[in-house]
This record gives sequence, C-alpha cells and structure tokens, in this order.
Amino acid sequence: MKPTPGRRLHLITWGVVAALLAGLAVAVAVLLWHTRADALDVAEARVTRFAAGAEAGMNRTLLSFDVLLAHTEELLALRARDRAGLDVAAADTLLRGVARQNLLLRYVALLDARGAVLASSASTGELDGVELPEGFLAAALAPAVATLSVSQPVVSPTSSERVLYMARQLRMGDGTPLLVVAQVPTEALVAVLMQGLEVPDMEVTLERTQGVLLLGVEAPQGTVERQERAAPALQEGSADDGVHAWQASARLSGKPAMVVARPLIYPDLWATVSLPRDAALAGWRQEALTVLFGALLFAATVVAAGSVVAQYLRRMHSARRVVARSKATLDQALEAMVSGFVLLDAQRCVVQWNLRFEEMFPWLVSTIGEGVPFRRVLETTVHYHLPGASAEEKRAWVEERLQQQCTPRGGVEQLLPNGHYVQITERATADGGVVIIYHDVTDLRLATAEVEHLAFYDQLTGLPNRRLLLDQLGDASASAVRTGTHGAVLFIDLDHFKTLNDTLGHEIGDYLLQQVARRLESGVRVGDIVARLGGDEFVLLLAGLATEAERAPEQ
Repeated sequence: MKPTPGRRLHLITWGVVAALLAGLAVAVAVLLWHTRADALDVAEARVTRFAAGAEAGMNRTLLSFDVLLAHTEELLALRARDRAGLDVAAADTLLRGVARQNLLLRYVALLDARGAVLASSASTGELDGVELPEGFLAAALAPAVATLSVSQPVVSPTSSERVLYMARQLRMGDGTPLLVVAQVPTEALVAVLMQGLEVPDMEVTLERTQGVLLLGVEAPQGTVERQERAAPALQEGSADDGVHAWQASARLSGKPAMVVARPLIYPDLWATVSLPRDAALAGWRQEALTVLFGALLFAATVVAAGSVVAQYLRRMHSARRVVARSKATLDQALEAMVSGFVLLDAQRCVVQWNLRFEEMFPWLVSTIGEGVPFRRVLETTVHYHLPGASAEEKRAWVEERLQQQCTPRGGVEQLLPNGHYVQITERATADGGVVIIYHDVTDLRLATAEVEHLAFYDQLTGLPNRRLLLDQLGDASASAVRTGTHGAVLFIDLDHFKTLNDTLGHEIGDYLLQQVARRLESGVRVGDIVARLGGDEFVLLLAGLATEAERAPEQ
C-alpha cells in the first residue's frame, strides 16, 4: 500500500533524525579518537623532552665527578712517588679542596687495592674506613683503562642516608693501583635526574643495562628505596612508533606506559623516564566525559526537534490544501514572509501588510490599516526618520519617496532609530499597485564592515596592517607637502622574540605583541598611527610635526 503524503513526510522526518544521530555518533567517536591520539602524542613528546634533559643532566654530573676524581692523580702527584712517599696530611688537605669543588660530594677518599684508606677529605677521626658495596672495589679496579665506576646504592654507616660511590682507578709511580672514591647521596642525584622540576605523574630512574636500579623516583615523587628490581634489559630509545609505544611497562610501577630510555656516556648506565598511560589520558578522560554529555544532550534535542517537526509537518500537510486555494496576492506576500512587506493598490492605499513590517516599524501599528493612504504612513515615519529636520525638509522627503514609487527601479536604504539598516525594494504589480519589501540588512552591513576590518587591520593586535599603513603613508606624504610640515616613520622590532616564542610558546608571544601594541598606542599623539607589518615588526607614523627641520626630531 502506497503511503500517504503525510505518512511519507513523517517517515522522512524520522529518517533525517536517525541520520543525524548516526552522524553525531560517528563524529563523537572520531573526535574522541583523535583527541586521545593527540593527548598521547603530547605526552610522548613531553616524556621525550624530559628524558633528554635527564640524560644531559646526569651526563654533566657524572662527567664532573669523573674529571674531579681523575684530577686527583695529578693533584697528589701520584705518578712521581711511591706509597712510602705519600704525605698523608698534605693529601688530606688536597682532597678536602677537591671535595669542596662539588657540592654533591660528601667526601673523597684515596684507597689502596685492599680498601684501606690512605687519605680522605673527611675530618681527622671522622672516617675510619669506607664500607664499599660487596665486590665494588674489585670491579672498579678491574678495567684495563681507567674509567668512572658507579656502585649500587647502600646506606652510609655514618649518616644513615642512601649513597652511591663514584670511583676511578689511579696509579702511583711504582705501578701500585689505587682507587679514588667519592660518596654521593642519592637525594642529591634526584635533583639532577628530575632537573629541579616536580612531575608527579612520571617515573624516572638511573639503571644499569640489565635493569638493576641505582636510583628511582616514583609518583608521587619519592625516592624508591629498593636496591634492585626485576626489569627487562634496556635498549636505546623507546618502543615502536605509534600507539604500540604505550604498551611498554613502567620501570617502577609496571603499569602500561610510554618508556624512553637514554644511554649515558658511561657504559652500562641508563636514564629512563616512564609515563603511565592512565596519567597521560587523565585530562582526556575529563574532556571525553564533557563531549559525551554534550553529545547526549544534543541527541535529546534532535529527537525532541524531530518530534516537533513531525507534528508540524502533519499540520502543514493538512493546511496545504487550504493554502493552495488562497489568492495569488496572499501567495506573493507569503513568499516574502522573512521580510516586512506592504501591498499598495493603484491609488497608493494600503491593501495588506505583514507582522514583520510592524516589528520593524512599531510606531506605525496604530497608523497602518487597510485603505490607509501610504502618504499618511510616510508622514508618520518621517518624524522618526528625520527627528531633527524642519517641516519643509520632512515634506520634501515624503514627496521624494512618493515620486520614487511612480517609477520603481531599485532599492532605498533606510536607517531605523534602533540602529538597524533596512533595504526597501519596491516592485510594480500587474494592476498598477506596488509591493514594498523591507529587508533587514544589518547583519550584511556588519559583515561588510568586518571584512573591511580584516582587510586593513591586524587580527592579533587590532592595529592597521601593511596595506592600510601604505595608504595612510601616502595621505600623510601628500599632507606634508601641502602644509609644509614634517613627518616621521619609526620602525620597531622586538629583540629575541623568536627565542621567547620557542621557549614559552606562541600564546605568550601573541600576548607580548598585544601588550606592545597597547603601549605603543598609549605613547603617541591622537592622530599618529601605530601599525604592525607582521611578526614582531611595528611602524609608527608621526605626521604633522613642526615645519622647521630642527624642531621636528625633538617632537
């Protein structure tokens, strides 16, 4: 059975509603997917930058330890003497000077191959011996080439704090191997590893290649007290590019995370940064809930609107047959329903008008009526259109408008007292009457003004742009020639603006440009021009200066 037109419109309406809801669901899913990917990308870049900083900081710190310890061999002149020739008191004094060169060091001690203290920077009696981790002495003396060795973290027997030992091989003139050892608190290295920042959602570690933990900071920021933990061996960089990069396990908590590992300049040492995926997506989840709530609210609105439209279409279908039998004049008026209209007969008397006309001209509600001469309508209108004009001027305006109706050939624009612009279009009818259309063009005028503003003014600062500046510069030049006055053009750019943009971001750079624009405007005279050429370049056009060439620069 073929559906009736009303039933067909009902089905079409709900089909459109269903299509809108499906499109909304797809759009929300795509939006959430892209915003999630963006959040992960931003977090990944953040982890990468932080890892690079941790790597650089630890490399600088370890290199400073290495250089300081290596320098003790030359400082104590060990190559020029044997063990019997070592002046312990002088060596203690020199080592105290070495220890004072780096605030991270607790003390520096010189040990023989059995671990006995030969000299140290500690005060007399303060350091009886150095309790190195088991096997560290032999491991530090084992390499054929002298290098910096880092111990496992241990608890210092003197200060009860967790410390690391930095050691380097030295040799005396008779070939006797020695070991210079520096004690460094792990808390001091935490500041280096974290770069002085508080990043509560990141896990940062200093590890060996096989996953042995030397130092770790876990969110909320606190030093991990375990000496070792079972973790996979490290490889340079991070996991594969893309989403799978977030399938790695955080080095401390073991949660799914983005892990970036950076090898240090000393073998077997790595700095790692882990950002759990849950922490990276915390902000996105809040945004997702907001988007979903908004989508559900919009979907409910669409369903409600569909119901209203369906009812409206049913009523409209019922009324269509009545409208089809209406007069041709009524059809013409209904076509212009979005605008105000007035229909005049051949004698220029009012036949019909619409509600929109009354909304535009509320002062005519009590005047207009069927059969009222349009001259009377104009005589009432002129008092609002020309409130300050004389009686003769108002009469001339009415006659001019009536004359225009005799040969209608275009539009007339009228400014209403409420600030709206109305375009009046008059068309002759077949029976000698006139149809007058009143169309509100305020939005068009505003849009035109906005386009003009965009063409001649800088969008960021609101200052005149290069195009407007050149026009005004030509006018100022012509005026200077005509009046014999001088003018000046000042070019200003901002030093280090690119550095500001790169370090603090474009939002701060834009804010700086706006503030500079405001300060330049406040520092010139009324009539002077401040323009922005682009980037960080501004131009001041100072016109109307003194006619004497000597006074103009002073002004």
